[in-house]
Amino acid sequence: MAENVLGGVGDGASLRAEMEAALAAGRIADYCRMEDKYEDLVADAAGRFFAAGQFETCAGCYEEARVLNAQLITVLTGQPASGDAAANHGDEDADPIAAARTRAPLLEPRWEGMRDYVTALGLRIAMRPLEAVAAFESAAAAFDRVGPSAMARTARASVAICRGIENLRRANFTIAAASFQQAQVQFEALEREQRDQADPGAAPPVEGRPESAPQGTDALSCELLYRMAASRASLMNGNYDSALTHATELCDVAERVAGNLGKDGPAWMVASAATDVHSGKAWLEQARAEVARRDEQWTEAISGYRGAQVEFQRAAAAFAATGLPQAEANQESMLNQSAALDMMIRQTEQQRDSQQKLLVRIRDLEGDLSRRDEDVSGFLQTLSSHGVQVTNINEATAQVDLDLQIVVQVENHVREQLESLRREVDAGGMDDQTKKLLTDKANEALSDEQHGPAFLQHVATVAGQLAEIVKSASVIAGPIPLIVGNIIGLVGKAAGRA
Repeated sequence: MAENVLGGVGDGASLRAEMEAALAAGRIADYCRMEDKYEDLVADAAGRFFAAGQFETCAGCYEEARVLNAQLITVLTGQPASGDAAANHGDEDADPIAAARTRAPLLEPRWEGMRDYVTALGLRIAMRPLEAVAAFESAAAAFDRVGPSAMARTARASVAICRGIENLRRANFTIAAASFQQAQVQFEALEREQRDQADPGAAPPVEGRPESAPQGTDALSCELLYRMAASRASLMNGNYDSALTHATELCDVAERVAGNLGKDGPAWMVASAATDVHSGKAWLEQARAEVARRDEQWTEAISGYRGAQVEFQRAAAAFAATGLPQAEANQESMLNQSAALDMMIRQTEQQRDSQQKLLVRIRDLEGDLSRRDEDVSGFLQTLSSHGVQVTNINEATAQVDLDLQIVVQVENHVREQLESLRREVDAGGMDDQTKKLLTDKANEALSDEQHGPAFLQHVATVAGQLAEIVKSASVIAGPIPLIVGNIIGLVGKAAGRA
């Protein structure tokens, strides 16, 4: 016999014992009646476990129902259409064996499909999307053995969701968005068909069962995932306005999903919807931050990133509130998203500080340029006052270069003349006192380490003194007076250029 997931207590335990006793005694009709009732109890238990988010135990219930059903089919092999013709008075509708023959082949693939479907849901929530794809495909194949069904189509649409989640994990956001959009279209088509074919007199689905989840919520959940993926794709591509639009829609859809569930749905579903609301707000805050950062609104950008961090942390807390072991991966993902924004905040602060420093530097350069313009203007006026007519700084620079070349040439000639003066003094006939005076002055000028105008100004003074010495001397032989005159002439020429 299959494992008893009902725990061996209450009606399930006693019914299971009676069912096994009937089978052992060969009372097949009684066994069929009790097996049918027991399968219903197991299915009801599966619904309760699903509502509690205990997916593995829920799947175990469906597996027990499948095994019991398979055992029933084996027992029925070779049995007559009626296990107790006298008791049934030939009424085939009241024949539990005949009813079991009709029911059992249809229920076996259904229980198998529900087992794999619930297993896939748990894997999807646990962020194991590729394993969930295999389980959803297996569920769809099982449901197909019964015939076309909403559950088979739901399982196949869920495959598209899982592939989108896998691409989200790989940061293939555009591909993920396409998968979620495909799933949304499938769910919306299924919802329309169910609404058009609905029987007003039909009994409502059993609350809490996996198959009782409204398809509109699934379609909205797909739109939510699509908006999230599209917003992240736009963020990654730098299209921040588009990211903001998608994130705004994301928040609206998340609120609608939560509103559809209300507060009376399974606790883990309500908590999961709360995570979507908070994560949607987080992506909206981040999109706003990116727009502000692009526009160099640093305070608003940093505020947006910090707001996103708060919402990601609230989403993580909401995942923890689901009580699902499978939600741990989602909780960690939200906390990682929050922590990653620390880097965005630091980068924004660095951009802000760099921009402020750059602005200060620009203002300094503008001041330097203004002062330079003032200096150039004064320089041009000075040149003009000396008779040098220039109209711009380039002409002034060219003129200055020319004057500097002339001054250098004059300085070299003056030094040569001073050297000549020393040689002539040493060779000429004059009294010792005059010779010493001339030599000392020539040496004084030649020992000056300055260059350019400063040197020539010094030589001008020395040249005047040399001229006085020459005038005072009684006898000056050779070209000494001519050399002194040359020096005075050269210095005067340079003074006109300075």
